[in-house]
Formats: sequence, structure tokens, C-alpha cells
Amino acid sequence: MRAKGNVEGLIEALKHKDSGIRKAATAALEEIVGHLIEVLEDTSIAESPLRLSPREVAALKLGKIGDRRAIRPLLGVFTSESESGTLRTLALEVLGKIGGDETRQGLMDAFESKGYKIRRAILHALENGKLEKVGLSRNILEEKLSPMDRAERYCEEGVTCWNAKQWEAALAKWREATRLNPNHPLIHSRLGQVHVELGDIQEAQREFRKQIKVNPDEFYSHAMLSIIYRALDNLIGAISEEQQARATSEYRINRVFIPPDYARKVQDMAIDKRREINSLIASAQYTKDPKIAVRLTESLRDEDWEVQEAVAEALGKMGEPAVEALTEALKDEDMEVRKYAAKALGEIKDARAVEPLIQALKDEGFFVRAEAAVALGKIGDARAVEPLIQALKNEDSFVRSAAEIALKKIRGY
Repeated sequence: MRAKGNVEGLIEALKHKDSGIRKAATAALEEIVGHLIEVLEDTSIAESPLRLSPREVAALKLGKIGDRRAIRPLLGVFTSESESGTLRTLALEVLGKIGGDETRQGLMDAFESKGYKIRRAILHALENGKLEKVGLSRNILEEKLSPMDRAERYCEEGVTCWNAKQWEAALAKWREATRLNPNHPLIHSRLGQVHVELGDIQEAQREFRKQIKVNPDEFYSHAMLSIIYRALDNLIGAISEEQQARATSEYRINRVFIPPDYARKVQDMAIDKRREINSLIASAQYTKDPKIAVRLTESLRDEDWEVQEAVAEALGKMGEPAVEALTEALKDEDMEVRKYAAKALGEIKDARAVEPLIQALKDEGFFVRAEAAVALGKIGDARAVEPLIQALKNEDSFVRSAAEIALKKIRGY
């Protein structure tokens, strides 16, 4: 049995009634364990895609023997970034079979000191009952996950939903991921893609733009923006984004591209959205429907400043029915939306907008603060006097100038 390394037979021999056989089996197993550890740690041994490699066989046999001398070598394999995923997964499962305090402490140390992939693997093994003998607490480990870890988990769950074509579920997962990690290198591109599937080309465009700010070397977002700009006759923008797409490492290495059918779909969506906005702008002259006002306010998110100007003007002419939607837009994450909302409210001159505009005087965007001051001057409500006096101390000259002019209008000189 020793010559053949018959682990199963030696383990069975440990139960033999003859003490001499048990002693011989123990000695043989100790010798085999040493040899198996040597094989496990020999990184020069090539792996085979078609069958178990000698290192994988060694790991499996160590799991059957259960010798605690294998714990450290197995932990080393599991936590090494240079090892294959298959061997690392196998090493973790074998550690689960050996169990014990040393294994538990080793995995806890790895969970706390290594990267997200290690933490994910340990949690996944726990979920699948592979670490029952180790005694790790899933709840305690979950509490140790950082916001970045949780963001990665939501990203992965979003991909699962995406692959199942569950667009709304994917959107929810990826939004949560971007809340936890706004600077994730790929999340905004994924949000852009799911917005395309949901038919919201404006939101898709915004996410692609955010993606480029976070990671300029991302092919897909540049390429999609180029397609959208070309559909809207923004040839300068289209050519610029196309050049930047071709400059990305992904394109230079893999020559990736957007399938023509998909590109045409996106172009049609962009054209249809622009036609819809133009139709809403035209209808604003003849309707006082608050629903039209809401849809027009959402159109302030268009990236074309000329469209934003036209929408703001149309909302200003709509008057009172647009006030509620515009005051809500003052809270939008996009500074341009907040700026144009303030501008439109100044044209409407409705007293309900005074308090929201006073709050907008503290906006992080100086253009928003300036437009809020201008709007308050046009409305002429005395409640704005003291906040505008405070705005005279603003660090930005545009805001100070706008506040000064607004105060003169309110005071009548």
C-alpha cells in the first residue's frame, strides 16, 4: 500500500485490530503526507485542462488524510494570486474537510488581510456548506465586508440579472453598487447598457459620460456616445468619441466593436428621443398639463445645451403647472439640470419656488447658485433678501454679482 500511495487503504488500515498494521499504516501516511505537500507546493508542475493535475490530486489526498500539517501549505495555495482558480477552490474545500482552530484562524486572517476575491470565495464556500467543520460565522464575516466589497457583490449580482435579461433587477443592483462605490471602473458603463435595454437613451448617455470621467480608457462608453452623437448630427462629438474609443487599450489589443444592428437600434432610440423632446417643446405652448411639464423637466437631462435652453424656455412659458416639477429638479444630481431648473423658475415667478431657490443659493455648483439668485430677483419676494445679502459674501464673483442685482430688483432700485 505504501509503494502505491494507496491513501484509502492506509486510512482503512488505521482501524485494523492488529496494532502492528495500524502502526505501519500511520508511518506510511506520515511519509505520504510529506510527499503530497511537496507536490502541492511544486509550482513547476504543469496543469492539465483535461484531467486533474498532480497538485490537484495531492490536494484531494491531503483532504482524505486530514493531516493538519497540510493546513499551512493549503492556505498558501488558496491565498496565492498566481495559482489557478481551480486549484485555489480545491484547496479551500480541502481546508473545509480538515477543519479545526488553525484552519479557522488562517481563513479569518486571509479574510481580513487579502482582497475581495478571497473574501468572496470564503463566503461562497460557507453558503455551499463546504466549511462546516471550520466553525466560521457567516454573520461576523459579512460585517467585515467593506463598502467596496459590497459594491463588488452588487456588481456580480447585477451581471447575473443581466445575463437572465432581468433589466430592472440588474438596474437596482448596479445602482446600489454605484452608491457604495461611485468610482467603480465599469459600473457606469453597465448602467448605461441596462438603460439602453430599458429604452432610456438619455440616462444611458449620462451614465456613459460618467463612465468616461471615472475611466477614460473604456471602449464601450466612447463607442456608444459616438453612435448617439452621430444620430443627433453632432459630428464633431461623434468623431471625437470614435477617436477616443480607438485609442483605448481594449480596442488596440482586441479590436472590439459595437455590432451594427445594435448600433442602429441605439441610433433610432436617440433620434426618437430627440423627436419626442421637440414635440414636447412645441406642445408646451398650448397646454398646461402638469404631466407634460414633468416630461419636459426630465428632458433637461439632455446633454445638448441648446436642447436644455429650449426646454427651460418652454417650461418658463408653461408657467404655474411646471413649478412642482422644476422645484423637484433643483435636487437633481446633475448640476446642469439644477441650473436650468432655477432659470425656468425665474421666468415663471411663482412664490412657491422662493424657499427651494433660497436653498439653491447653497448649491455646490456656482452656476446653480448664480441662477438661483437671478431667479429670486425676478420673483421679487422679500423672503429672499437676507439669503441674498449672505450670498454677497460668496467666494464666486458671478454669484456675488447676481445677488447684488437681485437685491436691487427686490428693493426697487
